[in-house]
Amino acid sequence: MNNTQINAVTFSNLTDTELQLINESPLAAHLKLLIAHRINGRQGGRVYGFGINDCKGESYTAAYKRWASMLNRCYCLRNLLKYPQYVFKAVCPQWLTYSNFKAHYLSTSSKLAQGGIDIADLELDSDALADGQHDFNYSPETSVYMPQVINTQLASLTVRSANGLPAGVSRKRGKYRAQINQYNWEDSTSKMVHLGTFNTPEEAHAAYSVAMVNKLYELRKQFTADSMYYKCLVAQGKRQAYFDMFPCNHLELKAVYDSQVFMENFYQSLAA
Repeated sequence: MNNTQINAVTFSNLTDTELQLINESPLAAHLKLLIAHRINGRQGGRVYGFGINDCKGESYTAAYKRWASMLNRCYCLRNLLKYPQYVFKAVCPQWLTYSNFKAHYLSTSSKLAQGGIDIADLELDSDALADGQHDFNYSPETSVYMPQVINTQLASLTVRSANGLPAGVSRKRGKYRAQINQYNWEDSTSKMVHLGTFNTPEEAHAAYSVAMVNKLYELRKQFTADSMYYKCLVAQGKRQAYFDMFPCNHLELKAVYDSQVFMENFYQSLAA
């Protein structure tokens, strides 16, 4: 199936434009394998071709909606075309069965509630504990429920520039501009901050790296012992794992950490 074209007969609920995107995508081979698996899975009644719903009549529950949303993110073709960064994300075999995910969800919800935290206010993060040692993004070991703002800020740290330029760098009138999206923790607003215009992309990226140090440091400061973010980690038994990963070992940030300027300034900021 890797060498054939995907058409409306193969997958009838995709538009012609979406079918063309799949066939022309650099990830076409992976998407076609995913389609083949989904077709076989749907014939067996699996949710999004992968999930096994072994608890009927619960589609209205919070646990089921979380489970279905997770499957949608990883295995819905329309979603993957819109957010290609999810193409290689996967759910562990244990959580593909709804009752297993439900048990973990309810247990975690109960632990969070003891600390006065409603799991409905949190998002399921699949990246914060990524260490390259696990095959699945969504699993009891690699996932953690955290406030949406933390997820958003972590995601903003991994933004890449287009046209092969370093992170935070864009071209402007023959020179290179450095910018960073800065979040204000006091009033919950964010804005794009201009860091300067430089002669080389390396100089622009150096300025971005220094600003990234400050952004990471501000994010790290939000995890005080009395903060909801910290309490979320403690309730889920993920405090040590999270801080072991945050921020220097965060898998998706390694490209940024490769900057010598970044590393030097990061450790200086911790010592301050």
